[in-house]
Amino acid sequence: MAGMTRTMRGAALAALTLLSGCGVCNCFGTTPDLPPGQPFTYNGNSWRVADDRGAGHLEITAIDPRLTGMGTIADKRHPVGVMPQSEFRAAAMGWFATTGRFCTPDAGTPVDPGSYQYGYSCWVPG
Repeated sequence: MAGMTRTMRGAALAALTLLSGCGVCNCFGTTPDLPPGQPFTYNGNSWRVADDRGAGHLEITAIDPRLTGMGTIADKRHPVGVMPQSEFRAAAMGWFATTGRFCTPDAGTPVDPGSYQYGYSCWVPG
């Protein structure tokens, strides 16, 4: 009985070590390595944008949707549902406009309820 307990503890320790290692290197994630997100305010909402210009990938995350920044605790008292994809896309287009680039994002993929990832291509007007 004691040998089985020791074996189970060893297996649990090995599993935890493996999981923590994968957490560090993002083994489970399917998103490319993106630079750290930058804060961005657009259309009355706060966002975090991780933009890899070389690869043409952008991940946009809603930080404080709609009610925050009003100087009240309205966002705590009146929860807002998940923001529609169109607001994420509009914010991505706003990001391109405020950084002075002419880019078109693809349809986007939800990463979680508060984030979307876009691939994009840019052009130089002329």
